[in-house]
Amino acid sequence: METPTHFNVGYGLMFIEPPAGSGMFSFESFKGWLSGRCDEIATYRQHAYKPWWNFSHPVWRPDPNFDIDNHLHYLKISGRRQAGDGELLTLCGHLASIPMDLTRPLWEWWYLDSLDNGTVAMFTKVHESCIDGVQGTTLTRQTTGAISNDSPEILIRDHGTPGTREIFVTGLLERASRPAYLVAQIWRTAALTLRKNQKPSSDLLPRAFTAPRTHFNRTLTANRNLAYARLDLKAVKAVKNHYRTTVNTVVLYLVASALRNYLLCADDLPDGPLVAYIPKAVHGAPGVEGRNQTSGFLTYLHTEVVDAEQRMSKTIASASTSRSYFESLGPTLISDWARFSSPLWGKGLRLYSRLRLADKHKVLQSLVISNIGGGLIDLDLGGARVVDLIPFASIYDGSALFVGITSVNDNLDIGLIGCPEYTPDIGYLAEQLSKELDDIAILSGRAEE
Repeated sequence: METPTHFNVGYGLMFIEPPAGSGMFSFESFKGWLSGRCDEIATYRQHAYKPWWNFSHPVWRPDPNFDIDNHLHYLKISGRRQAGDGELLTLCGHLASIPMDLTRPLWEWWYLDSLDNGTVAMFTKVHESCIDGVQGTTLTRQTTGAISNDSPEILIRDHGTPGTREIFVTGLLERASRPAYLVAQIWRTAALTLRKNQKPSSDLLPRAFTAPRTHFNRTLTANRNLAYARLDLKAVKAVKNHYRTTVNTVVLYLVASALRNYLLCADDLPDGPLVAYIPKAVHGAPGVEGRNQTSGFLTYLHTEVVDAEQRMSKTIASASTSRSYFESLGPTLISDWARFSSPLWGKGLRLYSRLRLADKHKVLQSLVISNIGGGLIDLDLGGARVVDLIPFASIYDGSALFVGITSVNDNLDIGLIGCPEYTPDIGYLAEQLSKELDDIAILSGRAEE
């Protein structure tokens, strides 16, 4: 499904603090440590293998030519560890703009040395065919030995090297079963679509292709720019407790409020609410296969509401309705259709991108907002403490803005990725997230008084 401008890749920016005064932490020592982790964790050594006799999807197998030098790279930079840093984030945006070599294990780490106070930045790239958000959090925990307070454990296990006969027979059987499965899937989708009497009103639940167009709802370029915000998780939870909602809903409110200010400054604020796509993991659901087991739903971001209290109230109502309706429809509907993906999809998407069709039809979604997972504490990379882990992921034709969330220790790290041609001031949007948290924290505190 990749095109010259769309890459199915998840990114991470970690800031790590080597132990003070030890002098033992370096790129070479880290390389030796990571090489050992690669020997123990299947994801790091496996590549997608599709020989001509495989009639179905590629299979995962250990890469016989694995070389860590193809995956771990060193760059020396200077910079500051603050949101909007020019040199660091420009460099990470450039790295995010480079497509991955799909013939190798689908990950890269870039060791960026060194920032102020001896801090090291680590920029990571992992293809989304390898992992989804839940498995990405698990991979982080496996690699670092971290503890998680609230994330499920979804391990990717090594099933060995599939043989020629196994690949051929399994692929042939899967391909032969597709027609019957397709009929069942069409029937199921039609039945769910016809349940209009159970669909909430459009005031609470967005309809497809009804999002207003903004300056970042365009066909993608191949370039990426990044920004991030580091929020106080305790403050977010205090707001959550005051409004009797969830951390995810508070984040939706913060993003909506920040986007309102951002679009006002650009003279591009629509009259109606924006529409966000929220990915949702569906691990354990019947019939779901593959490593990326993700579905999702649409919800409103009430950027049109001036009053903060009313915006929070509408956000809570919309988010709750969207989640409930998504669950009632069957959360695996989107992931079930992925079974029919084929090279024809890629050709169609490349043509779609080349013709810039996303600029011509109605907007499906304004942006993507994803809670990658969190509750991570005590992250350690080769003896160095991980202070922050900022997530980024794919953007799509028609919605060139992604917001990723994770929590590490007492921080809520929020990453933003876009196209610099459409979001040149993405750092300003990140700054607004912190400002909006301060404002709603003060407002909720006054309400309690």
